Amino acid sequence: MSVLVHGVIAVISLVSWQWTSPQEVNRPSSIQARLVSPESVQPPEPRTPAQAPQPEPKPEPEPEPEPEPEPQPDPKAIALEKKRQAEQAEAERKQQEAEQQRKAEQARKAEEQRLAEEKRRAEEKRRTEEEARRKREAAERQKQEEQRRRQEEEKRRQEQARKEEEEREARRRAQEERLRQMSEQATEARSQAQQRAEEAARAAEQARADAQRAQSVTSEYESRIKQVLKNNWFVPPAANQQMEAVLRISLLPTGELASVELVSGSGSAAFDNSALSAVRKVNRFPVPEDARIFNRSFRQFTITFNPETLR
Repeated sequence: MSVLVHGVIAVISLVSWQWTSPQEVNRPSSIQARLVSPESVQPPEPRTPAQAPQPEPKPEPEPEPEPEPEPQPDPKAIALEKKRQAEQAEAERKQQEAEQQRKAEQARKAEEQRLAEEKRRAEEKRRTEEEARRKREAAERQKQEEQRRRQEEEKRRQEQARKEEEEREARRRAQEERLRQMSEQATEARSQAQQRAEEAARAAEQARADAQRAQSVTSEYESRIKQVLKNNWFVPPAANQQMEAVLRISLLPTGELASVELVSGSGSAAFDNSALSAVRKVNRFPVPEDARIFNRSFRQFTITFNPETLR
């Protein structure tokens, strides 16, 4: 309210100053007014100029013109002043709030810094105590580890001595056993060598006999097979002594034909086909019962057809 009153007085003073005429003399030095509300402001009544002392009779001066009534305050000016004062009050309020916030933020940061410092000191103290505890524990562990190492070292030394003694005894017994085994092995080796020599001699003799028998059997069945083929081969009339057809024959253990193929032709299709036909006409070839001889010589073999001979 006091701010508003002062503002109205300032406006009235400004209006009074603008209204004063430079030709006026003996203007009152002040204005008396009573302010009840901004709407009820009335201009002050002009003061009657003081009467000068009566000089000696002179010609009466012309009477001074009556002063013009003071103008009423401009409502727009009052409204603008109110608005300015309100804006100023709002700016001051915001400035105070900003200052309070700044101080609060400064206090908060100071408190955070204080708490952070306390936390740092507490953490440093904790780390120091933790480091001291770790060092004590490490020293204790090292002491226990050293004691355990000495005990284990003594145990290993005793164990090593025991093992060395056992190894010496084992080596002695092993040496005795080796000597005994060497003697037995030498005797056994001589006996086995003699036995192998005898078996080798018998095997060689048997091999010679088997080879002779196998050769005899092989020759016998080769001759029988050739005879069977001769009996089934019809030599073409145009064949000559220079023609030869080489066939590969595969037989089953029963003597049945598994396959036949021309390995080398004679140059005459009729001659080659007559040889193939002679083989295919045989229902069952004569083969030995001995599987080894059959597998070695008759499971698969080649035969050459020539007008004069089969080989």
